[in-house]
Amino acid sequence: MVTVEDFSRVVSSIYDSAVQPEQWTATMADLHTMFEATGGAALVLADGVSRAPQSVTIPADALTEYAEYYRHIDYLLEAVENGPVGQVRGSQELIALQPNAEFHMDWMRPHRLNDGLFVRLTDGPEPATWLVATEKRSEPFDTVDRVRLAEALVPHFQRALRIQHDLSAATHQIRNISSAMDNVTRIGMAVVDCALSVRYLNTAAENIVRRHDGLTIRDGSFEFAHPPADTTLRHGINAALGQTGSVVRGGTSLLCPRPSGLRPYVIHVLPFQHVTAPLAESRALVLILDPEQHPQPDTEMLRRLYGLTTAEAAVAIRLIQGDGIKPIAESMCLSAGTVRTHVQHIFDKTGTHRQAELVRTLLAISL
Repeated sequence: MVTVEDFSRVVSSIYDSAVQPEQWTATMADLHTMFEATGGAALVLADGVSRAPQSVTIPADALTEYAEYYRHIDYLLEAVENGPVGQVRGSQELIALQPNAEFHMDWMRPHRLNDGLFVRLTDGPEPATWLVATEKRSEPFDTVDRVRLAEALVPHFQRALRIQHDLSAATHQIRNISSAMDNVTRIGMAVVDCALSVRYLNTAAENIVRRHDGLTIRDGSFEFAHPPADTTLRHGINAALGQTGSVVRGGTSLLCPRPSGLRPYVIHVLPFQHVTAPLAESRALVLILDPEQHPQPDTEMLRRLYGLTTAEAAVAIRLIQGDGIKPIAESMCLSAGTVRTHVQHIFDKTGTHRQAELVRTLLAISL
C-alpha cells in the first residue's frame, strides 16, 4: 500500500527532475519500486521519426536490443502514442492487439517485460509516454489501485514536462543571446545585478577586464583604478536599476582612465529590464568601448554590400585608416591617377562625395 508520504516524495521527485533532468532515472527507480514492478519504469520521448527511452530502469541488455531493432516494431508504444492523452492502459490490453507479433514474442516475453502500465502524457507529434514494465503474473498487473495511482501521477508528470520544456526553451534562448553578445567583438558587454555583482561578461568585456588597465573585477564587482570613476559607475548602475529614488530608470556615461596612458575606456550604463521587474531581479547593462580599437569593415563586406572590386575595397580600407592618395599609390604599386579613379568609383558606389563622408559611412557598418 502506498502511503501519503511515499506519494508526496515521488511527486516532489518528479518536479525536481523537471529542473534537473538527470534525476529522471532516480525518479523512475522510485516508481519502479512503488508499483512493485520487476522490469522497470521508463519515460519515452518520440521525435516524430523514432522513439527512445530517456530515463529508464529497464535492464541494459533489453534496452540495447530495443535500441538496435525492436523500437521500430514496438506496436504497444505506437498504440499508446496514437491514443488519448492521460489514459492509463494495461499491457495485456495492448498485447492483445497483435498477440503473436515479433515484438511481443521475441522481446517482451524473453526479457519478462510482458505486463505493465502505459500512459501517454503529452499531445502533439512528439508525445511523451510513461510506462511501468513487469513480468506477467497469475494475477493482472493493472489492478484498480495501480491504475488509480498512475492516474493520480499523470497531472504531475504533465506539469513537470511543461516546466522542463519551458526551462529548456529559456536556456536555449539565453545561450543564443549569449552567443550573439560574444560575437560583438568591438564592445564589452556586462550584466550587473542590484548588488552590483557582475552576472555576465561577453568575450570582449572579459578581455578588457583581463588587461587590468584601469578596470577589473574584485569580489564579483567592477572596480576602477580611478576612484571617481568607480563612484560614478556605482551611481549609474543604481540609476539604471531604479535605486536612486527616480521614477524613471536612467542611463549614465563615463570615462575610465587607464594607467597605461592609453585613451580612457568609454562606459555606458543602461537599464536592462522592464521597469516593472522586481528590484531583486533588476539588471543593468554596462557597455565598455575601447577608443584604441579601430573598427573597420573587411574587404569582402565592402564587395558584397557595395559591389566594390578587390582593388577598390583595398583602397577604401586605406582611406578609413586616414591614408591619402600618394601613400595608397605607393603601398599598392599603383599610379596616383589609378587610385583617384578607384576613389571616384568608391564614392559613386557608396553614394558619398567626400572622404570624411565615406569614412563615416564605412565605420557605421563596421562590426
